Amino acid sequence: MNTLNVYTELDSLFDSRRATLESLLPSNETWEGVYAKQYKERKLDLFERKELGITQSIYEQAYDKRDLSLFTNIKPTQVLSKLLLLVLDSEQLVGKPIALNVVNITINLYPYDLDEDLVNELEKNIKQALVFKNELTFVSKPPTELDAKYFKNFDNVFKYDILIGKDSKTFMESLAKTPIKDTKFFVPDLYVKQPDNGIVCSPKELVESFSLVLAPLTSGERVSNASERAE
Repeated sequence: MNTLNVYTELDSLFDSRRATLESLLPSNETWEGVYAKQYKERKLDLFERKELGITQSIYEQAYDKRDLSLFTNIKPTQVLSKLLLLVLDSEQLVGKPIALNVVNITINLYPYDLDEDLVNELEKNIKQALVFKNELTFVSKPPTELDAKYFKNFDNVFKYDILIGKDSKTFMESLAKTPIKDTKFFVPDLYVKQPDNGIVCSPKELVESFSLVLAPLTSGERVSNASERAE
């Protein structure tokens, strides 16, 4: 049986950044009126709007404290609906077309505290959204446990903040000791500059706002680049 092992996170399946920003907006302001255009076109997660009382520090503090209350008004990203297509396209791009029978998906719930009933409901909804045979495993691992040795267990990794930011520190530092030559990473296209190596697929040409870009992360590494923005 041909299987693929995939890692992703709740923060990659749902747009917790947008939900955090919406929670900070004054009651007389709307997402479309304030952030919609900027969010879609952004190059980095910089959201300061001092005239509305929102500084970058306030946003970052609110995001660091995010919890399940965000899920009353949260939008899914396109990762879930496009996951299989992205994986298959990636495998074919590197010369490895596959006959896929099952996908083992590990979903990191951190930092959210879900009880058993919520996990069961989440599993039910995800299985319904996926159109291929899958097995789901739920874990809760902080960024300090997400090093190269851990990610080496997966064929594909969907993670928003693996390249920059404080949550990337453990992973980036561990690469020198544990090279990952066969794991492909899907990250937001706003965090990866398109390399001048000719191996670039336009996001619009591939699937909606997604793009697959093969580029070196470190020596011997590959990065597949996929926008995770919910538009």
